[in-house]
Parts: sequence; structure tokens; C-alpha cells
Amino acid sequence: MSTGSIATCPLSHKIRLPARFIAYLAPSGCVGYGDGMATPTIRQTRPISLALLLIAACAVTACNRQEEADAHYKLAADYAHHGILNETVRNLERAAALRPEDVEVRYNLGVGYLQQGKLDLAEEQFRRVLLLAPENAMAHNNLGVIQLTRKNCEAAIESFTTAAKHDPALVQPHQNLGLCYQRLGDLKQSEAEFRRALALDPQNAATQKALESLRVDTDLAPQKQ
Repeated sequence: MSTGSIATCPLSHKIRLPARFIAYLAPSGCVGYGDGMATPTIRQTRPISLALLLIAACAVTACNRQEEADAHYKLAADYAHHGILNETVRNLERAAALRPEDVEVRYNLGVGYLQQGKLDLAEEQFRRVLLLAPENAMAHNNLGVIQLTRKNCEAAIESFTTAAKHDPALVQPHQNLGLCYQRLGDLKQSEAEFRRALALDPQNAATQKALESLRVDTDLAPQKQ
């Protein structure tokens, strides 16, 4: 059986990772966690040297935790822009330590861990996001990505369904539900979810490809007597 790529949601609008860290950007603005896709838009940020000066200034002037967290967050954005994943994550970790209840920082840290393949750490961050913001659809989706990566389709279906409920316009939960049902052999439900995704984003190449592969699977499936 041929299956498509799992679709994750990306770093928030302030941070973007380059192609070698993110495999796929759907036209709706979320990335796919898998093979052979396009890349996200990288937003220009302040030069790293300026961000480093901000960190140094905090050390010299003993500025408050908010300013220091902001400086680390800006530095993380700069490192992400230059494709330096480990430093991106390291500075997000520092920002999260200083602003433990900042949803955006923790969400981005979770995405960074996910890109590093550190599923346990990524799951911890997404769960903390959901404690702070239970209706965060992207965190629900990415938690489902982790569960699906671990081949726990039942838990993943619950997470993707919750994501779709909280943000009906988000394409990725429907793509992922289609993939889950395809893996479980429920091709009819799989097709329904892929078609929902395509209705939300008709030009989405990943969904189109998934439907094509599903048609092949359907043609090969045993016919009921």
C-alpha cells in the first residue's frame, strides 16, 4: 500500500526553517513531515551580530527576564533564517526557560525538537502548549504527527480530529486523517478526508498525490462478492 507524507504545522510566523529542516510547505502555510516537497518562506530577520549584542547587553545591564527572553527569541529567528537548527533550538530553550508560559515560544520549540527527531521532547512541548492553549489546532495536529510516527493511529486520529474541530480551515489534519485511515485499510474514509483537504486547498500537490495513490490502492483492493 502506498501512503503519503505526514503533514505537520510549522514554526509560527516569526521563525522559519530552511529546506533541509522542513520537507514540505503546503500552500495553506503548514509543512509536511516527510519526503519530496517544497520549502517554506524564510522571513528576513535582524542580523545575528545584532542579536548577539542584545544578549550581551542583557548580561551587562541585568535587564529583566522579558527583555532577555526577547533577545534569545530574536536570536533563534536569526539562526533559523541561516539554517542553523541546533542554535535555533538552543535559543528557544533559553527563551522558554525565561518565559515558561509563552505559547508561541513553546510551540516553536516543539517544532524544533520535531525537526531534530526528538519526539519525546517535542511531545512534551506540544502538551505544554495545549495546557496553556487547549484550542491550539496546530499543536493538536503536531501531537498527532508524533503519534502517527510511532504508529499509534488510533491516538493520532483523535488528535487530528480535535485539530480539525478547533480550526476547520486547517488542511493538515484532514491530510493526516486520510493517511491514518489509508494505513488502517479504511479506503472510503481515507478518500473522504483527502477530498476534504482538497476542498480547502484545491492546488495542494501533496493531497492530489495522496488521492492518486489511494485510487491505485482501491483498484488493487479485493472486490466484495
